[in-house]
Order: sequence, then structure tokens, then C-alpha cells
Amino acid sequence: GKGEQCVQALQLLREMEDLLVERDTITYCAVASAFEKVGDWLQTSQLLHEMADSRVESHTTMFAAVMSACEKAGEWQQALQLFHDMSVGLDDREK
Repeated sequence: GKGEQCVQALQLLREMEDLLVERDTITYCAVASAFEKVGDWLQTSQLLHEMADSRVESHTTMFAAVMSACEKAGEWQQALQLFHDMSVGLDDREK
């Protein structure tokens, strides 16, 4: 099912890292999309922050996936926080 696809997508992302294959915006968005479909807001959010830590440029598609996952999970507070993060930048939040 969709849950298995999420796990496989995340495993592939980790294997890419282990093999030193570049992970880009499209890669992260594809994995986040799998988690968004099942409403896993925590994992999509973690992927967004992992992108920032890896210096991979965020894209509105990624933010949309996280916000959609938050909506599906009823985590409106997290969606509002993400909206705030988008307006000030993820890097500023860490400071």
C-alpha cells in the first residue's frame, strides 16, 4: 500500500546518500509527496528541514506537500508554523 511506498521512497533517499548520489529538490519533493499522500506531516516536515540542512533549495512544491500533510492530519498549528517559516526563511528559525 501507500505506507510501504513511503518506506521504500525514504529507503531510496537514504541509499542515495550512502552512495554519494546527489539528492536535489525533485528527489526530496518526490519522497515528501509519498508521505503527504498518507498525511504523515512529521516525516514531510523532517524532509523539509533535511533539505535545508543539506543546502538543497526548497521549492513551493515541498512546502505545499508539508502543508497538505498537516491538513490531512489535522495539524493546523504545524501548517501555520510552516507558513511563518516560509515568510522568514527556514535558516532564520534555527538562529
